[in-house]
Amino acid sequence: MVYIVPMEYPHEYERVLTLDDGRTVSVRPIVPDDAELLQAEFDAADPETLYRRFMTPSPKLPTSRFRYLATVDYVYRFALVVFSPDGEGVAVARYEGHPTKPDAEVAVVVKPEWRQVGLASRLFAMLDERAAQAGVSHLNAVYLAENDAAAALMATSGFGSPKIEGGIVEVGKDIALSSR
Repeated sequence: MVYIVPMEYPHEYERVLTLDDGRTVSVRPIVPDDAELLQAEFDAADPETLYRRFMTPSPKLPTSRFRYLATVDYVYRFALVVFSPDGEGVAVARYEGHPTKPDAEVAVVVKPEWRQVGLASRLFAMLDERAAQAGVSHLNAVYLAENDAAAALMATSGFGSPKIEGGIVEVGKDIALSSR
């Protein structure tokens, strides 16, 4: 796929990862041209994945939302897209922050056939790395209390004790800022 990269695009986050089962994936920062890919993946996603990510059955997102999600500043709003060797999109990981705040919210979505092989934890590590470089000092995550996979991921990724209210879990962690 040919895509145009914005001037501020951080090439150092283009990586090939070898997963626990030996498969490889290509990771790169998201670009505005990925909006159509995001929409196509959203439209093709299974209902359980969408429910776990958006915490509502059958979420509806307008086309403008996909453009927004694919257009980031690479500092306070950062996202990674992941592709299989044949070019199929398999995961998206992101954090959403704001220049006036020291924290950001993280989220990851991985296709079912690419779960339980270390992909999400590696993506969280990359988000931690970029957030630290950007001056984001605290990451938060929200997920459904019934989502055992998310709970395990948060625990192994260094997030603190969960706060549960109304079936929704909130966790957070401080990250060490890196010198730029």
